[in-house]
Amino acid sequence: MNRWTSDQEIAKLHRMATVGTDFKILADGFYTRLREILKGYGFGFLLCGYDRGGNQLWAEGTSDSPLEVNGGPGTQPMYCLRAFGTVEAIAKLFKDEVIHYENMSLQDAFSFTMLSMSVGCKCLEWFDSLPAVSGGNIYLATVTPWGIAGYKFPPYDPSKPAPAMPWQIPNNATQPVRSHGIGGYIYSSLFRSGTQDATDYTEIAQGDSPVRVVKGGKVAAELWTSTRFGLAGGSGGAIVLRNVTVDDMRGYITAYHGQFGDGLLINAEDNNTTERDLILKGDAVRVKAREVSIDNPLGQVAMGVVGNFRVYGSYGGDIEPATNGDGDIGNSSKRWYQVRAINIQSGDLCFSETSCPICGEKFKDGDVIVLLCKTVHEDFGTMTIPMHDRCKDTPAMVTVEVPETETRYRFNPEIGDIEPYHVSKFVDREEETPQVKEGFMLDELTGQFTRKALVVPLAKEGYVGKRTETGVVKFYNESTGKEVPLRSIMEPVEVFPERLATRQEAVGMIMVKRRRPVMRCITINTGQAGL
Repeated sequence: MNRWTSDQEIAKLHRMATVGTDFKILADGFYTRLREILKGYGFGFLLCGYDRGGNQLWAEGTSDSPLEVNGGPGTQPMYCLRAFGTVEAIAKLFKDEVIHYENMSLQDAFSFTMLSMSVGCKCLEWFDSLPAVSGGNIYLATVTPWGIAGYKFPPYDPSKPAPAMPWQIPNNATQPVRSHGIGGYIYSSLFRSGTQDATDYTEIAQGDSPVRVVKGGKVAAELWTSTRFGLAGGSGGAIVLRNVTVDDMRGYITAYHGQFGDGLLINAEDNNTTERDLILKGDAVRVKAREVSIDNPLGQVAMGVVGNFRVYGSYGGDIEPATNGDGDIGNSSKRWYQVRAINIQSGDLCFSETSCPICGEKFKDGDVIVLLCKTVHEDFGTMTIPMHDRCKDTPAMVTVEVPETETRYRFNPEIGDIEPYHVSKFVDREEETPQVKEGFMLDELTGQFTRKALVVPLAKEGYVGKRTETGVVKFYNESTGKEVPLRSIMEPVEVFPERLATRQEAVGMIMVKRRRPVMRCITINTGQAGL
């Protein structure tokens, strides 16, 4: 097993930054890794950066305190210098009482920090005791998508003080790409990007497949005329997408007019017309259509929904479970507010009430119960609750809640006029409610919270990223110098493993808008009460 070094840990930080890892995940993973690896040893770091909106972010973590992530929209930027483990005399060098850090350029701030750290490390030989942090490397560096460059102060040794040494993760920025244009029109039977022997290129040619994108010598995407592509019903262009790993088609998008309708067709199938998976993934997938139909010869549709699933409008036809006695509608903690049907055929008849409203005793096995009418409601009709049969003649006054109603109007085609009707009254409320945070989960069998392992895709060692003049980062094999597809060099790396978590860690409060029924209390008389 290779010996762990701080250099390789910072290299991993760079690799995560290169592929656009979120700043908070980057900082949290770095902090968690250091705490796990350096158990019992002191450390400190200040990681600074920017979000996609250009707002400053910074994360500060030490071995003696939890990670703090600050910054973002509306936050005052921080201008300071942090020094961990210093003695008071050296710390005074870094205070911003007389030094205006906010007026420094990034280069000036880097140079000043370098000077301060150099003086600080040199002064350590004149102190009786050394700060705990001085036993390890100290890094001062800038992190960019194409490299890390800066200085590293070696572990302090009073017998042979060593200066800071230049340190970097190779900066392999490409040379500027030069190009020129020609005015007017250009005519040719073939246009192709890249060099003559390139395996990654795009070409525009004549024929039925005029545009092709090639990756690793294999076609990744093509633009066809759909009629020549061989699609019955094709009425225009077709974009064909292929899997270059197995050199096989995975589907196409085309203009279409045929048995399925008239419009745009998205079809996931391979070279042998075998249907493949069609995956729609996003924060929200919205379908706006007059009608949505699912044509499945097996007669079954499996649907997994995380969050809310809503159907607006009307639904026609039958809803059946996959097998007899399978599945629920709602559960004990999340119930539908109202279920309407003309006929309900039931097996066991269940009530949520567990005690008699007259005597207050719990229902038990073998009890004979009857229904007590608590009100005849304008919207719900006759509303009932269960009670003991033996209590039906007992005089009592029972207070119950019933929904309030409000009047609405609709056009009734049977009478040809507008008529009033009553509906339950609702109010929208914002409520603070606990929720399991992202990255955590509850084991329903054990009742334990768990923090999920953080696994991120990182580029394998032996490959470097080079930024082009247009800002695109391309990846190359260090030993051969050949460009490689990013997906082919990515590997899942566990930043920190799964572990048990406390409720305080796993649960946070969020504000949600909920639709609540408006209720009112009424008193009903049973038996001879009130006579």
